[in-house]
Amino acid sequence: MARRLRAETPKGVAGSHSFQIKKREKRKEEHTMKATEITKIYTRKLNELLGEGFQINPATMSGTQGEICKVDLTDGTHLYRLLLENTNSSEYRFQDMIRLTFGKYTEELPRGWRTFGAYNTAWNDRFDRSFQIDFYRIAEDWYTADKDEFETILAKRCHRYEIKPGRQYSCEDVTSEAAKAIALKYLRRQPRLSRCKPEQIVRIRKNFASTWGDVHENYTSYEIEYSGSFKKTFTLAPRKA
Repeated sequence: MARRLRAETPKGVAGSHSFQIKKREKRKEEHTMKATEITKIYTRKLNELLGEGFQINPATMSGTQGEICKVDLTDGTHLYRLLLENTNSSEYRFQDMIRLTFGKYTEELPRGWRTFGAYNTAWNDRFDRSFQIDFYRIAEDWYTADKDEFETILAKRCHRYEIKPGRQYSCEDVTSEAAKAIALKYLRRQPRLSRCKPEQIVRIRKNFASTWGDVHENYTSYEIEYSGSFKKTFTLAPRKA
């Protein structure tokens, strides 16, 4: 009976769906990771360094500078640090990332850096980093070390954000003698500007508001940049014509 039911199942339905789920899961495993995977990478790197003969130097590890984790190492002469920290980058609109680095301390070693004391702080930004991996955050607890993949995901996010209602604006410089004549009527109604002159209007910009990516010219705002006895930019609030 069971064999007959399996035979009556339409071909390619359940099996295809299952295959697609497994394919997506495999793709996620190949390109993304959770914090636990980053911890494993950190641990492997530490074991690798210890295997090369480095020793842990706990005397300079007592202070904290907001990092996730740090382990100081020494070869007997120099101080090194394996660091895991939260950071961001202006290159990617200050998106969060986790950075794993290893580097050599470049300044004069802290006093008593091989003994336990209160003045042994080695600052994170004073290490010459010879090894670095960036893990870009793509979700709450999902990261990727693939820069190209992260840039693709970020571009999609930015696009979704920009096409939300009222979030996208197209700006156009409309400065002209005719525009100044119109702006002059508005400015002369403002306090202390009853004697405003056309040459004191530096620039006039027109902003086109949009909804879901569609620009509506009948929903606009104007910015009038004034430079006379004082400097100020006047904004005419958006309103439907």
